[in-house]
Amino acid sequence: MPEKRASTISAIGGFDANNVWIGGGGGVVWKWDGMTWAQQYTGFPVFLGQIWGMDPTHVWAVGEDLNQADAGAVLRWDGTKWTEQVIGSTILLDGLWGSNTNDMWAVGYYGSLAHWDGTVWTEYSSGPRRLIAAIGGVDSQNLWAVGDGTILRGDGTTWTAEIGSKGQRLFDVSMLDTENGWAVGDGGAILRRYKGQWLAANPYAAHGKLLHGVWAIDPANAWAVGWGGIIAKWDGEIWLSQDSGTQQNLYAVWAADANNAWAVGWEGTILKWDGRQWTPQPSCTCNNLFGVWGTDAQNVWAVGNEGTILHWDGRAWSQHTQCSGALLTDVGGTSRNDIWVSGYGGTLLHWDGVIWSQIATGIGSDLWSVFPTDPDHVWTSGANGSILARTR
Repeated sequence: MPEKRASTISAIGGFDANNVWIGGGGGVVWKWDGMTWAQQYTGFPVFLGQIWGMDPTHVWAVGEDLNQADAGAVLRWDGTKWTEQVIGSTILLDGLWGSNTNDMWAVGYYGSLAHWDGTVWTEYSSGPRRLIAAIGGVDSQNLWAVGDGTILRGDGTTWTAEIGSKGQRLFDVSMLDTENGWAVGDGGAILRRYKGQWLAANPYAAHGKLLHGVWAIDPANAWAVGWGGIIAKWDGEIWLSQDSGTQQNLYAVWAADANNAWAVGWEGTILKWDGRQWTPQPSCTCNNLFGVWGTDAQNVWAVGNEGTILHWDGRAWSQHTQCSGALLTDVGGTSRNDIWVSGYGGTLLHWDGVIWSQIATGIGSDLWSVFPTDPDHVWTSGANGSILARTR
């Protein structure tokens, strides 16, 4: 770990304009009361990564215990003093989120996850402590997550590893139902979930190139896209290469039906499938695009770096303006008025049909994927093995 100095400011949080805390190294925080900053010494050698406040007597801070390499620490402000809370984590913590004083979550490196119930902190496992690149599924009780050499299955509460990844780095997953789906990844890897098992499926269609996106609409129609403009299509029996007409790297693919599919990638590349061939579409941006999703052939969204959000209305692509300039990684939704976007730095955005809103996640880790299962449940995943659930 690099040396951390007491002058570093790395965390900020509060609950209104007159109650804001900032902190960093050396166990020192400063509180803003609406007029001046006052120094508070916590008494603990902690480098703070996140502060979250609920009211004047319930403020938490998490970070690293500098007396132990990469060990986590949780501090609590009760209105008069800071105290250390026992969490049991040996992993550095860098994120906080809570819905009330009896429901707080702390997350950190390598997938560490802990919950405060008003009395004690309890550690939970988010699965393997590695990057989780994508989440897909059927509903909120049947979810799959893929990443660095792993495929996990979630039931809405816990995650368990499934056999079949063979150590390959996987980047995307698309499920038709609980028994049928696809995952793609490095070296042209294509894995098929069939009758409850993950099996290798004709990797030659990708010519050994990295595959970054996959989308299936029925047992006879699925697409995978990747580096160098590679596109492969499943026809129900075999994966076959398709001519994309581009050498640009492609990151994601989504289809409304067998005759309407879109693939996006580097330098604003957008391709459209009409049932016979792929053709380029003007995208009104030169930014790299990393995610694409829609509700139907007349309502499609694409996202990318520098906060890029594009919308297809059935005739042309237009650019949307929103509050975040972060690199945006993925887009998904449940209806025209319920669209979600994930991004770097814990970014999570929501479209309600009128405006984009930024949703607090309480973490600073990059989010790579977003998967709303219904209007009340949204899942997102990313670096350090993080898998987050948002319930309305």
